[in-house]
Amino acid sequence: AYSQSQIDALNGSIDILQIQKADILNQIDVADQELVLTIATISSLNEQIAVKNTEIAETTVALQDAQDREATEYEAMKTRIQYLYEVGGDAGWATVLLNESSLSDMLTQAEYTEKIYEYDRTCLQEYADTVSEVSDLKAQYESEAAELQLMLVNQQEEQTYLEDQLAYLQATSAKSQCMKHG
Repeated sequence: AYSQSQIDALNGSIDILQIQKADILNQIDVADQELVLTIATISSLNEQIAVKNTEIAETTVALQDAQDREATEYEAMKTRIQYLYEVGGDAGWATVLLNESSLSDMLTQAEYTEKIYEYDRTCLQEYADTVSEVSDLKAQYESEAAELQLMLVNQQEEQTYLEDQLAYLQATSAKSQCMKHG
C-alpha cells in the first residue's frame, strides 16, 4: 500500500540513520580510546603523587633533623661565646700566655689556644653548613609541595575531563540505543 516514492523516502531515511549511527559508533570508539588514555594519565598522576608525598615526607624528616642540629649548634656557639666573653677572649689568652713561667708552658698554652681557635672555626663552619642545609631543605620542601599541588590540579582536570567524556558517551550511547529501537 506504500507507493514507490514513500518506499524510496523511507529507504533514504534508513540510509541517513545508518550513516548517523555509524558516525555515532565512530565517536563512541574515539571517546572510548580517549577514556583509556585519560584513565592511564590519572593512574600515572596518582603514582607520581604518591612518590611526591613520600619525597615530601623524607624532606620533612631531614628538615626537622637539620633544624634540631641547627638549634643544638646555635646553643653551643652561644655557650662558647659567653665563655670567651667571661674569660676575656684574645686579651684573656694573651694574659695567660704572658703569665706563664717557662717557655715550654707558654708554647703548650699557645698550642692549646690554637686548638681552641681551630675548634671554634670548625664549629662555626659546621653551624654555617647546617644553616645552609636548613635553607636548602626548606627550598626543596617548598618546591616539592608546589610540584605536588600542580600534580593534584592536573589530576583534578583529568578527572573532570574523564567525567565529561563518560557523560558524553552515556548520552551518545543512549542516542544510539534510541535509533536502534526507533
